[in-house]
Amino acid sequence: MHDEGSIRALLDLIDACERSTDHLNMAEQAFPSGPLRDVLADLAVERRQFVWELVNLKQLLRGDEEIFSGMVGRSRQGEAVLRAALQDNDAVAVLRALLGGERDVLETYRDVLRTALPDEMRAIAQEQYKRIELAQQELRNHILTP
Repeated sequence: MHDEGSIRALLDLIDACERSTDHLNMAEQAFPSGPLRDVLADLAVERRQFVWELVNLKQLLRGDEEIFSGMVGRSRQGEAVLRAALQDNDAVAVLRALLGGERDVLETYRDVLRTALPDEMRAIAQEQYKRIELAQQELRNHILTP
């Protein structure tokens, strides 16, 4: 038996990581070959790994029932900002939009980590949270040193 709140929290994290992956892939295409493009590609791969880990955990918790994520509207505005920056071909604006999206992802993780979670889920979410914080710092460094 599973706790519906834990499954809903997992779905929120999965949704956040899927959106982050999409945004990182979109941004990666805006940059020529080089270190920043490599960083964005690596971060997208990492987010796909996070989704895989979370989906597997959801299945272990027997979360196959239809429960919907509560995050749907959170990053819609961020995606619009990212698309506008991409259309304007503004590298700094693209990175700032990505940072805004990553802040939304971190906020989702913080919300989830404030709830009662099974130990295994908490450990995975905490580790992913730390890695997203590091990635956000790396993106900030690219804004400061273009």
